[in-house]
Amino acid sequence: MNRSIISAATILLLAAALNVSSFGGTVDLSAAEDTWIANGPLFSEINGGTEEFFHIDPAGADFAAGLVRFDLGAIPWGATVTAATLRVYHVYNAQPGAELNIYRISEKWSETTTTGSTAPSYDPAAVATMTIADLATGLYREWDVTALVSGWLTGAYGNFGVMVQKTPNGPTWPYLASRESASGFGPLLTVEYSGGVPPGSATPEPDFRWGVAAFAAAAALRSNIGRSRRDSRFQ
Repeated sequence: MNRSIISAATILLLAAALNVSSFGGTVDLSAAEDTWIANGPLFSEINGGTEEFFHIDPAGADFAAGLVRFDLGAIPWGATVTAATLRVYHVYNAQPGAELNIYRISEKWSETTTTGSTAPSYDPAAVATMTIADLATGLYREWDVTALVSGWLTGAYGNFGVMVQKTPNGPTWPYLASRESASGFGPLLTVEYSGGVPPGSATPEPDFRWGVAAFAAAAALRSNIGRSRRDSRFQ
């Protein structure tokens, strides 16, 4: 038995120990929660979590934004994000020339209780930006958020969702459909990934019994080689 056989056997056993998979695919995720927030005398204490828009045009406000979060549980354990696209449906109020920016939220918030006066903190550096170059409504606007979703999945930062803001942040604002929208055009996150453990597979944590077996097998192979070498000296 030669070293290449030992190496092949060890690799196979270690692969089993780590439950390595070439699984991959695409998932479309609907929002787990969303709401609008605004500042101004009429809006600072209002929660919009049950409304059909998660971003509105609050007349008289001086700030408005939309909050949305996605549950990433449908992405297999151990997967690598290769692409991620955020889509929100622009319902009313044409906004030619306006920028819609995506910001990473850095603390917990609630669809049912968060208001303008209790808005969550967020990273002021936009993770994605798109400029509206048309007069259209009734269509999805989209952003590449691959790096952000990858960071959520690896634990680089907590998944508290994103804030959508228009720049400049002032009247008028676009109406963006929420997950409660009767149209069914709520926020979507499409994630493409490679690798990971397929749904329905055994628990993804490494099984140390396989590790013990791998080391035992390798030790046995080394022992057999040593014995063969000793025996060959007497032939």
